[in-house]
Amino acid sequence: MICVLTDSTCDLPQQVCEKYNIHVIPIHVFYDNETFLDGVTIGNDQFYSILNTAKDKYPYTEPPTVEDFISIYEKLSVDYDQIISIHVSSKVSLTCENARKAIVRGRQKYFFSRYRIKKNFDTFAIYVVDSQSVSIGNGLLTIRAAQWVKKGLEAEEIVNRLHGLASKVSVFVAPKNLSFLRRSKRVGALKFLIGNLLGISPVLCFQNGTMDLYNSVRGVDRAVNLIVEKTKTDIDIPSCPLIGIARSGNLKDASIRKFIRALRISNNGNDQFVSQIGATITSHTGPESLAVAFVRK
Repeated sequence: MICVLTDSTCDLPQQVCEKYNIHVIPIHVFYDNETFLDGVTIGNDQFYSILNTAKDKYPYTEPPTVEDFISIYEKLSVDYDQIISIHVSSKVSLTCENARKAIVRGRQKYFFSRYRIKKNFDTFAIYVVDSQSVSIGNGLLTIRAAQWVKKGLEAEEIVNRLHGLASKVSVFVAPKNLSFLRRSKRVGALKFLIGNLLGISPVLCFQNGTMDLYNSVRGVDRAVNLIVEKTKTDIDIPSCPLIGIARSGNLKDASIRKFIRALRISNNGNDQFVSQIGATITSHTGPESLAVAFVRK
């Protein structure tokens, strides 16, 4: 049996994880001398609240430790013969590195855990995949992997396909304002001042492992329209007929409902998954940001 594992930066809704039997290892969130597990001991709404009220100290995130990975790999090794471990871009996080270290350091634990249950020396393998993406971009690849598992593909074939898709995933984000980009030092003081005065809204793009400024326009509505146009022009439907849509806030808000309708590429709605943007991206872009992820041509 093949298990699909990802980290909580994937921002996949719980119902999606349950539908595809996706396992999630939480990242660590630190704030005011407290440590939280993303999605376990702190939820997105609580994280947004902290961001909105923090003044001098701001929350930050760190990847699962090597020990965290050893623990979850050991548990999964009892029920699964192979684990496909898909994680946030290695250019912005040590998650993939820690996962690979855990494979080596925990090898004996996995072996003996399986032997205690199965009483034989059958093979066991873990494949770490660098998604080269963040948030719902990572989530998009994870869903695709789980779909291929359900179709009966072999683990190595799935991993090879994921490597091909990872380099084609785009995530576009439209922050509500420049304040959090200024806090995270992604916008300089002068640009922040001028941008606020002119009502400039940046459009950020994450692809090939890093985030860059894609464009700047006047007003959030224009930024969102730009993302919709870019998605519909660039999406590679045959490779991955699925779009990830997310907001760092209430998913019943009119802004995301409009976003969802504009990005529909089929009549049945099965081409989308919708979720909240989690701690990793929101700590830089702030609450009420909108995001989309897709595989480009």
